[in-house]
Amino acid sequence: MSDLRPIEKIALYGAPDRITDALQDVALEHGLQVVVIVDDPTDIAARPGLAAKSGTPFDADSVARSVAGTDAVIMVLNSRSLHIGGFERTYDAIIALLEGLPTARVERLMLIGEHGWLDRDDGLPVEKLEHLQHSLHKSPLTWTLVDAPGREPGGPLKNVGEAASARQKEAKKRSLQAVNEHFEPAFNAAMATQVVFQQPANAFMTLQHYACSVIDQCLQGTSVKQRLHVDSRPQAEEAP
Repeated sequence: MSDLRPIEKIALYGAPDRITDALQDVALEHGLQVVVIVDDPTDIAARPGLAAKSGTPFDADSVARSVAGTDAVIMVLNSRSLHIGGFERTYDAIIALLEGLPTARVERLMLIGEHGWLDRDDGLPVEKLEHLQHSLHKSPLTWTLVDAPGREPGGPLKNVGEAASARQKEAKKRSLQAVNEHFEPAFNAAMATQVVFQQPANAFMTLQHYACSVIDQCLQGTSVKQRLHVDSRPQAEEAP
């Protein structure tokens, strides 16, 4: 988006991990500065353009301190280093980021992970699901949800606005079904939808390809308040 300030420094949560390593490499190749936020900064090997800070993504005050001076934050929710595991810790991290980034005057947030809570409830806590969806909608941040590599879309995706509206209307039924005719226009304005980025025909999908797509989207400021899926499936070849 044109009204976003240029991105020169990115904060990265989730290192060390294969996805964060790929994102770090691509960002540095783009000439960006990278700040890796970890429990112990001495775990991160020194490289030109790379710095490490101590911090946790589960506390808004820590987030605000750690990301201060950066232009964008990328969080790898399914990183093995974070040991998030389930929805409860995912909820804690996203809420802390949504609260901490505005304090630090950081506008751009990209959340990489398994966003199954958007597709279904599976017995997850209704109150926290509703609060998370509502918090995403009201957030001033230009956030993007990115499916972790390897996840293939499993049918139609509910958008964040639809899921929140349905829960408000049918909480007792614990339903994520959308009822579009009841939406208010203002509530629909920033609904999250799935955007698919497909690799060229017969492309071999690597973490490098994936990281390039994520970093490009971060720099361009596109797909704001949307859900992204980088599709590694080859496109059908045209008949000669």
